[in-house]
Parts: sequence; structure tokens; C-alpha cells
Amino acid sequence: MSRRESLLAALRREPVAEMPFVFTVDGFNVPDGLPSSLLDPLDMVAVGRFLGGWIIDRLGPSPLQKQARQVVSEVEVLPGGDQIHRHRTPVGALQARYCPSREANTAFLVEHGVRQPSDYNALMALIADPVISVSPAGLAAVQARLGQIGEDGILYTTGPATPIMDLTRVWVGLERFVEHLADHRGLVERVLGAMAQRAYEEYEVLAGATPARVIVFWDDVTSTYLSPELFRRYVLPVYRTYADICHARGKVLVAHACGHLRAFLPLLADTGVDAIDWLTPPPTGDVVFAAAQQAFGDRICIMGALVPAVLRFGTPDDVETHLLDILAGVDTHRGFALMVPPPLGTPMANLDRVRAVLPHRREQ
Repeated sequence: MSRRESLLAALRREPVAEMPFVFTVDGFNVPDGLPSSLLDPLDMVAVGRFLGGWIIDRLGPSPLQKQARQVVSEVEVLPGGDQIHRHRTPVGALQARYCPSREANTAFLVEHGVRQPSDYNALMALIADPVISVSPAGLAAVQARLGQIGEDGILYTTGPATPIMDLTRVWVGLERFVEHLADHRGLVERVLGAMAQRAYEEYEVLAGATPARVIVFWDDVTSTYLSPELFRRYVLPVYRTYADICHARGKVLVAHACGHLRAFLPLLADTGVDAIDWLTPPPTGDVVFAAAQQAFGDRICIMGALVPAVLRFGTPDDVETHLLDILAGVDTHRGFALMVPPPLGTPMANLDRVRAVLPHRREQ
């Protein structure tokens, strides 16, 4: 069984001879000692081969393109580096402000575009505006990336997040969303419904077009952000529809969610999602992997993550102790894969210890 085959088998909750484990490197998970040739630009596949383990290309190309019709979007960079994102629609305009962070290689949203109920009309016009289609260049890029990965792992193709997470993180902000939901529930739910229908349309095109086997969406749900009641009402039915669309076209669906998820485990088991990417143990999260396996049964694959702070600040002995602790009681031969995220500055010796420990762990 190749590494590609074993990863796909794990995601489908089928037995594997060896537990897949993935060193997940991106803009802010970069261990010390990587050759600069692998980082400028970042080549996730080459990095994965250099570090060992299985490969998941988490930042792969998309086979889709979106062409605006009536909406005009532009970005203005201010003298201090902040960015103003403007979207002009036939029924109104939205404006958001981002503050870049060189340390984290990202930008933080500091002023949301939707600030009052009347702004939702512009948001719905913005969401409905683009034509979604298959890009020949994007499709060729996906094929090329799959060829580069070969039998060493898999490629993620990215689909939309859930409307509630997109709305609260990108457009409104959580506090204002809660206020609007309390005072204008009908309007907010109409917006969420419109966003969901648009997302379903995108999944239909994406699942039918991508040659990749796995579709992921970066949802980041956590019980420190949403209550189980909000999850049940606004997340669960969307997950189920995403899963139905993907499964009808032979695709595996992975939801990325990290942090505190223990309160959601019984709900997640009924979503139809194939795997949860980055279930996180204490103290960063609150999920014990063995307990999650009992809650999920054979319905969801756990893609469990080591605690990043242990990798970054611990000694190799600390890493080994942590690794053996989080894997205690886990069936590592069915429905489980381990994610190893090394934050910026992680000593390479700590990753060496992960590679040294896991073969021994798999023989137990």
C-alpha cells in the first residue's frame, strides 16, 4: 500500500498497516533547518519529502475560477501598510480594513465590511455576483500537482467554509453577528440561506471537476466561538449537504477544525464528514483522541495534531512523552492520522524525535 493509498484508506476509516503522519509546513509552521530553496517559494510537496512522513498538499491549486459580473472589488494600500478592501455592488458598497503582520505572514481583519443591517443587501449581491466555472489552467495545475505528489500523499482541493463561519469571521464579526441575530433574525437567516445555496452550487462544480480525491474546507469551528445550539442549527445541516454533494461524486470530505471541539463530538459524528483535520488535545484544545474515537466509532477519521507549543518549546524528550501520551488508547491502524505542525523556530531535533518514536509506536 502506497502512502497515498494509506492516507485515503485512513480517511475512509479502512484498516492500514502503518499510521499516516504528516509534517504540516506553511507560512507560519516552519522548522529551523529547512533549505531556503524549499521556502522561496514554499514548496509543500518538496518540504514534505525532505522531512519524511506522508504528504498532504494543503495549499494546492483550484480548478475553479470566479468571474465578477457587476461587482467591482479593489484594494488600497495605505502608507502604514494597512489594506482597505472595497466592494461596490448595484445595491451598495462594503469596505473592510486589514492590518498585515510580517511575523505571522498574514493579515488581520480589523474592520468588518458589514456594520449595519442595511449592509446585508450589498453582501448578498456580492455573494450572488460571480460566475463560477472550471478554469482550464486551474485544472491543468491540479493535474500537474497530483503528478508531483505521485504516490507519496494526497492533494487538498478547497471548498467554501460554512456560511456562519464565513459571515462571522470575514464580513460581520462575532459580536455584531450575535446582536444582529437577536434583533434581525429573519434577515440574518435569509443571508445565511443565500450563502449556503451559493456554497452548494460551488461544491457541485468543484466536486464534479477536480481530479483530486479529497476536498477540504477551512471552517475552524470551536466551542469557544459557537455554542452547540448554534452548531446544531447553522452548521450541522450545511456539513451534511456538503458531504452529500461530495460523496455523490466519489470525493472524500475533510473539515478543518481545531481548538475546543469536545462539546461538538456527538454532533460531528452525524455530519457525514469523512475526517476532521487537526483535532487538538489539551492544553491547546480539549479533545482526547481515544475518547473521540469512541464518540465517532467508524464514522469519522481523526486527523489529530500534536500541541504546537510542545514542538516549538519542548525538548526531544518532551515531544516523545507528549506523543506517547496523546496516542494512548488510540487505534492507530483505522480511522486515524497524525498531523505534526512545527511553528516557526521549531528545532529540527524535535521532528527527528517524532520520526524515531512513531515506527516503535506502530509496532506496539
